[in-house]
Amino acid sequence: MDALFPDESISDALGHGTQMALIASGVVRPFGVRADPEMQTPIIPIRAFDERGFTSNFLIMEGIDFALRNGARVMSLSWGSETKSAFLEEAFAQAGTKGLIIVASAGNEPTGRPVYPAAYGSVIGVGATGPDGKPWEKSNYGDFVSLHAPGFAALPVGYKGDPGTYAGTSISAAFVANLLANILSHHPKASREEILKALTSRQ
Repeated sequence: MDALFPDESISDALGHGTQMALIASGVVRPFGVRADPEMQTPIIPIRAFDERGFTSNFLIMEGIDFALRNGARVMSLSWGSETKSAFLEEAFAQAGTKGLIIVASAGNEPTGRPVYPAAYGSVIGVGATGPDGKPWEKSNYGDFVSLHAPGFAALPVGYKGDPGTYAGTSISAAFVANLLANILSHHPKASREEILKALTSRQ
C-alpha cells in the first residue's frame, strides 16, 4: 500500500524501502548469515514516507491499520527520530495488543539517546553488529536496544545511489523481522516475550 497515494501502485524512488523489503523477506541475507530458502517469507510492502523523508501520524496509522487488516504478524520499521510522540506510542501499543510484533532500528549514531519508535515499550529496538559479529561502531546503544543483529549486506538496489554494500541498523531490524516471521510460522501462538527470549538466546 502507498499511504501517500492510495489509488496508485506503490513506488520507491529512493531505494531504501526496497532494500529493507529484500532483507525482511529473506531474499537477501546480511553478511555472516547463510543463505536459506526456507527463511524466505511473504511481506506486505507499505510506503508511508515521501521522497524527502517526511511522514505524518495519519500516514503511519494508515500503514498500521493496513498491516493488521491483511493479517501481518510482524512490522519492520527502519526509520527513527529522537522526538517522542505520545500518539504513536499509544498506536504501536494498541497494535501490539492485537498481536502485531513491531521491530525498529536503533539508529546509526552512537549517541546513547533514545530513538523512536525503537524506544517505545511495545517495540523491539535493534542495534547492528558488523561482519565480525561485534557491535558496529556506529550503532546506537542504550537500555531501549533489546538485541543486536547483523547490519551489513550486499544489496542489488541502491539507496540514493548504486547497488553495493550497505550498513546500518535498518538492515538489522529488517533481518530480525525475518527471523520473527520464521519463528511465528512454526510457532504461531508464541508470545512476544517468548519470541524475544528465543532471539536473545541466539546471541
